[in-house]
Amino acid sequence: MTMHRLRTLSGGLLMALWGYAQAPLNPLDDIFAPIPPLPPGVSPQTGPPRPTPLAPHPAGGEAPSSTPTPTPDQGAILLRPPRDRRPPPPAPLEFRQGDRVLFVGDRLMAGEAVWGYLETRLTCQFPECDVVFRHLFETGDSPLVQPGTVIDGDGAGADWLEPVLARAAAFKPTVVVVGYGTEASQAGEAGLARFTTAYARLLDGLAALDAGVTLRWVLLSPISAEDLHAAPPPQQQESSAAEPYARALLDLATQRNAEFVNLYGWSLAEGRFARERAEKHGEPLRILADADLDLNPYGYWRMTLVVEQALRWPYNTWRFGLMPDQSLRDGGFGARLLDRSRTDTQARVVLIEDRLPTPNPPGPVERLSGAKPHCYIQLPGLRTGTYALRVDSQPILEGTEAEWARYEIIAQGPSWDQAEALRRAIVEKNDLARRADLAQPAEAASYQARIAELEQTIAQLRRPVQRTYEVVRTGGP
Repeated sequence: MTMHRLRTLSGGLLMALWGYAQAPLNPLDDIFAPIPPLPPGVSPQTGPPRPTPLAPHPAGGEAPSSTPTPTPDQGAILLRPPRDRRPPPPAPLEFRQGDRVLFVGDRLMAGEAVWGYLETRLTCQFPECDVVFRHLFETGDSPLVQPGTVIDGDGAGADWLEPVLARAAAFKPTVVVVGYGTEASQAGEAGLARFTTAYARLLDGLAALDAGVTLRWVLLSPISAEDLHAAPPPQQQESSAAEPYARALLDLATQRNAEFVNLYGWSLAEGRFARERAEKHGEPLRILADADLDLNPYGYWRMTLVVEQALRWPYNTWRFGLMPDQSLRDGGFGARLLDRSRTDTQARVVLIEDRLPTPNPPGPVERLSGAKPHCYIQLPGLRTGTYALRVDSQPILEGTEAEWARYEIIAQGPSWDQAEALRRAIVEKNDLARRADLAQPAEAASYQARIAELEQTIAQLRRPVQRTYEVVRTGGP
C-alpha cells in the first residue's frame, strides 16, 4: 500500500469520524429495556427515589479543583464534573411562514427532485408553516458540473451564471440548499480551485438577488465514491477525489455562516457499515448508488437521516410505553396522546404525531433496531399470548407478550401511507416544474395551474391526523 493511499484512507476516515462515522445508534435501547421488578412497597407511580441532579459549575467561575472538597456539615466528598468549555450548539435551522426554499446542484440534487425523500422530510418538519420548495435544474454547461468549463477571462463567467441567477430571481428564495461537487470532484485536485471559485461566485450572485432578504444556506458536500455500489469500478476505488472538495465546502460554509451537511463522511461510513452488516451478519447488501454515483431511492432515503442530524432536528418518530396501570413510562416523545386505555389483554391509544414519518423506500421495510430511528410501542404486563396491532382498523403486525414487553418497532401503517402520498405529490410537482421551465408560455401556464393544485394537496398531506392504535389479543393458552 502506497503512502498516498495511506493518507487517502486516513483522511477519509477523519471525515467519516468528524461527520457521520457510523450508522445511527438506537437511542431507545436503554430506555426501552425490560422493566425490573419493583422492590416491596414501591408503586409504579412513584418508583424508587431518584438522585438529585448535580448543579452545573457556575459559568465563568474557577475551574474545579482536582482535590475533593469535604462539605462542612457531613464531611462527605463533593464530586464536581469538569466544566464544559465547549460553546453551546447553535439553534436548529427553522423554516418560517412563507419561506421559499430553492434546491440547486448537480446530479445529486436532480435525483432528489425525482425521488423526493429529502424534500418530503423538509416539508414535514414544520407542518403548520406554508413553505414552497422548487428545484433549479442545471443545464450541464456549468463549471460546477463540468470541470473543464472556463470561468475566467473574456467575460466567460457570465455565460453560465447569469441564466442561473435569472431563474433563481424569478422564484425569490429565502433559503437555498446547494448540492454541488459530486460530479466536479471527478476532476481531482486539478479542478478544485476552479470549482471553489465558481461556487463562491454562485453564492455571491444568489445573495445579491434581493438586498432586503438575508438568505439562509444549507451546503451539501459531495458524496464518496467508495463502497456505495456492489462492484466499484477501478477508476472509483480512490474515494479521496471528493474529500478535498468536501473540506473546501466546509470552509465556505464556515465563512458564510451556512449550514453544512457532510455527505462525504456519511456515504463513506454508510457504505462500509452496510458491507460489514452483510458480511458479518448475513444481511442483504443494500446498495446506495450505482457506478455513476447516482443515489437510488434507498440512498436518498438514508441521506435524509444525516441531513436532519446536521440541521439539529429531532427525529420525525415517536415512542411511548403504556404501563399496566395506564400510566405512561418516562421518555415518550413525538406525539400527543389524546386518549388511552389498558388491560392485561388489550391496549388502545388515540394520538396525533408531531410530524409525519419519512415514507419507506421500495423494497423490504427496514425494521432493524440499529438501522434507523423508528417508532416504538412498549406494553409490559400483557397476559401470555399473541397480540395484533391495528391502526385505524388496519392490521399492521403481531407479536408475543414478551415482544410487546420489550417494545415493538412500528415502521408502516396509515401514517406512512400518508407520507408516501405526500412524496408522490412532491415528485409530480417537481416534474411539472421542470417541464414548465422548458415549455412555451401557454403550455407553462397549464403546468403552473396543476402545480398550484398540488401545492394545496401537499399542504393538506403534510399535517398529521388523529390515529387510533389498538393492540388486541389474538391467541394464547
